[in-house]
Amino acid sequence: MTGAPVVSAVISAGAFGARRDFAPGSWLEIYGSNFAAGLKLWDGPDFDGSSAPVVLDRVRATVNGKDAFTWVVSPGQLNVQAPDNVGTGPMSVTVSNCDQTSAPINITQQRVAPGMWAPPAFTSSGRQLLGATTADGRTFIGNIAGLQSRPARPGEMVIAYGVGFGATNPVVPAGQITPGLAPLADSFTFTIGGVPIAGNALVYAGLAPGFVGLYQFNVIVPDVPDGDQPVTVRVGTATVPQTLFLSVKR
Repeated sequence: MTGAPVVSAVISAGAFGARRDFAPGSWLEIYGSNFAAGLKLWDGPDFDGSSAPVVLDRVRATVNGKDAFTWVVSPGQLNVQAPDNVGTGPMSVTVSNCDQTSAPINITQQRVAPGMWAPPAFTSSGRQLLGATTADGRTFIGNIAGLQSRPARPGEMVIAYGVGFGATNPVVPAGQITPGLAPLADSFTFTIGGVPIAGNALVYAGLAPGFVGLYQFNVIVPDVPDGDQPVTVRVGTATVPQTLFLSVKR
């Protein structure tokens, strides 16, 4: 690489709401220039056991002076998992390539900053669909062009994903592959069509086993009318700010 890296913007993961704030362990997208010579994604050999890499292709990012965990590097974008920094408020982000480091840019850290997986291409009549799959993970929920997809049926389990939902019990530190079930420590609410998912219908809400920093929500679709039903998600006192829908059809 030639030239020092320049950071122009930092947001939470774009497909999860592209928030302008984040939580410890959230996924961040860092934009700018002179980051790396080419594109690289982490792979098995980049891990130290269950620990994700902080340096990838000699590129690293820090959040408030603490190493982030680097999933993707490219000339103009990094995807990283934020470390477990304590506290809230502005946190400085820098990028280094070899021995050159960018000027810092700030993004605000919250205790939780939840966002649900909802790719922009997942739409229905102009509405943003929640990114969800059938229980086997093979079929997306909705009628999505070019993908194996269908609406959900009342009474079936669907799986949705999120980032930034905060602490779990047991604790899984940032940068670690989640080894097993790790339910959310805070209270959690998920509604479809105004109906709260409760009791046995809320099958699981916590970190996704086998992944780094990804949350998984297994829910049973309630008996709601056919159509695109509004979805709301809340953890503790924080409500997911996205406007989302789930397609339902008997």
